[in-house]
Amino acid sequence: MPRWLTEDPSTFVWMCAIAAALCFAIFLTRRARGPLIVGFVAAGLALGAVLIDYLVITDREAIELTLGKLEAAFEEEDVDAVLALLADSFRVNGLDRAATERVLRELVRVTEIRRLRILVRQLDIAADHRTATVRIEAIADGTYSGNEFSLYRTSWLLTFVKQQGNRWLLLRANATGNTRIPRFRR
Repeated sequence: MPRWLTEDPSTFVWMCAIAAALCFAIFLTRRARGPLIVGFVAAGLALGAVLIDYLVITDREAIELTLGKLEAAFEEEDVDAVLALLADSFRVNGLDRAATERVLRELVRVTEIRRLRILVRQLDIAADHRTATVRIEAIADGTYSGNEFSLYRTSWLLTFVKQQGNRWLLLRANATGNTRIPRFRR
């Protein structure tokens, strides 16, 4: 299915809505049945496009949903929810999944993330639709060992792998920017 229909059909919907409005206006002034029929067809196409957008979850949307779940899990300090989004062979900057779990549990012990925003800077899905790379910027507010930090930014290159049922899991995460401990407000 074309991306303009499944990911963002707003232009198509607006064009159909304008065409339908014009056809209904012509019908009201001339009482001809032709514009009325065309108006109903245009309105039906707009409604169909909205339904397709709502019902079809593309790979891009599924990855963005996974990132949203990851963001929420970090904010809730739910290590198990974070781990559920990681592939079995997950690696981050050389650490395997078991080491990552230990680091995450320690970080949750000493860090409180009040707010985390994940901004997708680039999302590329492989031609076979089985892997995807995503460049993100994460922005966090919280405390680390009792010290406040605000607007801490870090950049990452993430690799996702598609599992059964259109479920995307994080396979690799590599820091590409700032990974130092944030500056603290006193």
